[in-house]
Amino acid sequence: LGTAALATACVLLLRRPAKPPVEVATRAGLVDSGGPTTKTTVPATSSPAAERIVTLGPLPRALAPGRWTIAEEASLDLAPGSAAHAERAPGGAPALALERGRIALAVVHKPRPTPFRIIAGNYEFTVLGTTFTVERARDLVDLVVSEGHVAVSRGGRRLTVVSAGGKWSSGIAKAAQAARSASGSADSVPADSAPVECAGTGLERPGPAALPCLRAQAAGGGLRAQIALFHIGRINQEDLKEPAGALATFEELRRRFPGGPLRAESDLSIVQLLADAQRTGEALEESAALLARGSSPERAAELRLLRGNLYRQALDDLTRAEHEYRLASAAATSTADEALYLHALTLEALGRRLEAQSRYRQYLERERTAHAQQARAALFRLEQTSDGPPGSN
Repeated sequence: LGTAALATACVLLLRRPAKPPVEVATRAGLVDSGGPTTKTTVPATSSPAAERIVTLGPLPRALAPGRWTIAEEASLDLAPGSAAHAERAPGGAPALALERGRIALAVVHKPRPTPFRIIAGNYEFTVLGTTFTVERARDLVDLVVSEGHVAVSRGGRRLTVVSAGGKWSSGIAKAAQAARSASGSADSVPADSAPVECAGTGLERPGPAALPCLRAQAAGGGLRAQIALFHIGRINQEDLKEPAGALATFEELRRRFPGGPLRAESDLSIVQLLADAQRTGEALEESAALLARGSSPERAAELRLLRGNLYRQALDDLTRAEHEYRLASAAATSTADEALYLHALTLEALGRRLEAQSRYRQYLERERTAHAQQARAALFRLEQTSDGPPGSN
């Protein structure tokens, strides 16, 4: 009898379904470039450090920051403040889209009918069993490969293959393409405009050990010197954590090559470094000058969002912050969702409650929103205390 009871208990335990996430929100009828879809959002559990298992299907699935496992495919770590979604592509292999921030992956090496893909903006990374990190910030995408090989493509055309220990940056790829265009040839680059060799493998981003070589190349001219200066700035900013050195390098790049192909990336880096250093007035002046000169819609939205954060957090000027957030949220870019949520938050802080309700509703209608739980709570609170009926404007 004891053995039978134990066997029955084991069967019941094996049949018990896995514990569901804290919340799973499903919304039908959404339309993307691929047609009508249904999106399932899996928010963070009560223990952010805990590793969670996700099962992929043909519909996009949003991933909250934290550690995840895709069964028999990969383990990944999505950094705080990052946003990504995953799905199983028509060929059967997973496809991850990084909207912003940083994702680190360890992909299982096994045969697949189609390759495991990571998409970050216009760039696609094809994986063959490896460990690597992809970071997307503003208009730049960076790749760092720890093990294996990763192919980098854009628009269906392979740009390069990065091997273990190598780095790659979209900023350098853009500079090389600009040089090709200026030379009138898609296949040849003038000798003085060739990418830096300090990286060892073409367009890969070098590490701190390459600084002496990069400084020697930066003393020259042409695109070679511009790329070297850009690398030095990024190494100081991200690897060495020396923002003062990074700022000085980007300012030198801008001063020496005001019309170079890396001018826009340098300007954006300068604004961000000034903001991080709490030099708020200078950051606002630099960003205003960039907006006045004209920027791409995505860069303009990112600058508006940064300006809104400076006004709200550093200067406590909610009126100007509201203006910047409103402009940033109107753009059809990856930063619009964050700007829309912060716009609603600022309107609520200003006491413009009905406008805040409207903006929270607009935010909750978007796909893959990072602050859905907070927005729902704020909307519920405002509707409960509103003078008018819920939904009035």
